[in-house]
Amino acid sequence: MLLVYTVSAIVAGVLVLLALFGADHHFGSEIHVDGADHDSEAGHWLPFFSLRFYTYFFAGFGTTGLLLHYFTKVDSTIMAWIAAAVGLGSGFGVSILVRLLRITEASGSASDKDVLGKEAQVLVAIRGANPGRIRCTVKGDIIDFLAISDSPDPIEVGTSVVVVAMENGQAQVVSRQSIFEDDALPQRTS
Repeated sequence: MLLVYTVSAIVAGVLVLLALFGADHHFGSEIHVDGADHDSEAGHWLPFFSLRFYTYFFAGFGTTGLLLHYFTKVDSTIMAWIAAAVGLGSGFGVSILVRLLRITEASGSASDKDVLGKEAQVLVAIRGANPGRIRCTVKGDIIDFLAISDSPDPIEVGTSVVVVAMENGQAQVVSRQSIFEDDALPQRTS
């Protein structure tokens, strides 16, 4: 059984190191079998379809088995059961924790649509197509964006602006003061 614990710990260690150094950008992502989405809204999520589950299962199983083998006098059958329980706990725990963090991140992050129409303050002057920086509050978070303007006049620091478009994380703004003037809103052709 010592060989099984050792191999499990080594394999898990290699997988964790590969994930840390970015060898696989999709490490730990769920596997979809026969087109079924095991991470769907219907609640059919199972950690058994995740490489992350098996990585931390083998890490917990192998490490616990090795520690019990070298530092206790526990019977090998009981040792195997304890190592399996710790492995399952590790795999499930990490999988559930990452899933909860993803759900929280997805529901709490602001999208480009959330920024449209928001009022912001200019932090770095905007000189037409030369980007400046704005700060606005979106979903309770204070977020800074690069910003450009179609206005021929510069928009100075401290000016209130309104976000009229978002493209590639960059805001297009008009000054709040000029928003009611004729032709203040740029026409989008794309």
